[in-house]
Amino acid sequence: MDMVLLAQTLLMWCHARTVSTDESTLDEVAGQTTNRQHPRDPFHGVTLAKMLDELLAHHGWEELGKQIPIRCFTSNPSISSSLKFLRRTPWARYKVEGLYWHYLIAMEDKTLPHD
Repeated sequence: MDMVLLAQTLLMWCHARTVSTDESTLDEVAGQTTNRQHPRDPFHGVTLAKMLDELLAHHGWEELGKQIPIRCFTSNPSISSSLKFLRRTPWARYKVEGLYWHYLIAMEDKTLPHD
């Protein structure tokens, strides 16, 4: 993953978590309806389990462990142990959310018609 793109993505994500936005949220990028009750939380309605499931379906455990080198992805990985670790460890959860954001943007780019 290009580090500049990752940094830009994380900055956008951090900005979206601290500033209210009415125009676009992660739900809109994902093609879901937006819940205007939580304009500061772009991940509202997207569970950590759903993020992990989609990332696993796209990357698999091995690639996920390369992208985010934490033991719950590299050593005897399971969804339940990963979810438990991610729920207790904010910095790791932020990395997963950042990768998920990047994944959604990449999927959105693939669905847009390119002229």
